[in-house]
Amino acid sequence: YGLHVPSVKPTWTYKPDTVVMLVDTSGSMLALIQQIGPTIEYLKRHEIKVRIIAGDTQVLFDEEVTVPPKTLPGGGGTDIVPLWDRAREYDAKGVVCFSDGYVARWPQDPQIPVLWIMDKEVTAPFGEQVEAK
Repeated sequence: YGLHVPSVKPTWTYKPDTVVMLVDTSGSMLALIQQIGPTIEYLKRHEIKVRIIAGDTQVLFDEEVTVPPKTLPGGGGTDIVPLWDRAREYDAKGVVCFSDGYVARWPQDPQIPVLWIMDKEVTAPFGEQVEAK
């Protein structure tokens, strides 16, 4: 994938057994979608189950995965709240959210660990954030 993912197992203060990965598949995100592959591989290597919930203004993909999907549907506008609403249906112990952050509205804080991977010019309302490159 051309991206480096550390191979050393981290010292987790809290290691989730299941992570929900929310993927914004709006048109502006198409160039960044390839970043989900290394993230899935990293989580699976550390025995963490991964469920991908993806879509643009609605949920278009919802599956537990063991390998990165080759494609994800989308390409329209952006509303990540439906993705977060679907994630609440599962007993996830953590959420990774890929988005450019250019959204009309933000979801409510789920009160579990959240990692946002998005544009550095936008600040997430909760959780930790790293820049998507």
